[in-house]
Amino acid sequence: MDGAGDEGFIYFSMGSILKGTSMPEQYRNAITSAFSKLKQRVLWKYEDDELPNKPENVMIGKWLPQQDVLGHPKIRLAHNLLPIGFHEPVLELFCIVLCTPTVIPT
Repeated sequence: MDGAGDEGFIYFSMGSILKGTSMPEQYRNAITSAFSKLKQRVLWKYEDDELPNKPENVMIGKWLPQQDVLGHPKIRLAHNLLPIGFHEPVLELFCIVLCTPTVIPT
């Protein structure tokens, strides 16, 4: 994160319910393709040690210290699937956060 340069980095997480490893390959490839075109580094919370077709600017981790990541001065954008009622980490941020509410059909 500290070596991200002036462009900074993007944090991408699908929370703990949705798994990138369970994502259809075509969707995972679309995401990695989009990430490969970015100037920023991307920090992706991913549940495996290997990400097929991982671009050079993407770093994966099974567990990432979310408050440290979201509070880092070089963060430029964060995407996170968050439970409804989430608020504390966002209040500490000075970056754009895209939050997708987690809705599980019954």
